[in-house]
Amino acid sequence: MKKMISLLLVSFAILSAAHAQDAAKAVYLEAGGPGLLSVNYDMRFTQTQNGAGFRVGIGAFSINSVSVLTIPLGVNYLIGHQTNFFEVGAGYTYMSISAKGRLKNKNFGS
Repeated sequence: MKKMISLLLVSFAILSAAHAQDAAKAVYLEAGGPGLLSVNYDMRFTQTQNGAGFRVGIGAFSINSVSVLTIPLGVNYLIGHQTNFFEVGAGYTYMSISAKGRLKNKNFGS
């Protein structure tokens, strides 16, 4: 589990460095979305605010003896200009639930 989180953080850093000069980016906290409660990184593949892009995030929480880790991934396309956009996309969320020493993995696509 720690290796997966480390790999994800290194991937964030590499993607940020590779496109730091070229793309529109955003980091945000999301509650109730694909990652349930997650920190997400969204980036356009071009310098404009619209067009193709992706998002990746990581979320985790624990209630009593149940721990949940989520990793939402997605690709999207923004159509519009200035501050008004229509977004289309597809995503996948990896979810790991650990309860009382037992581990169950669930995957949810959207």
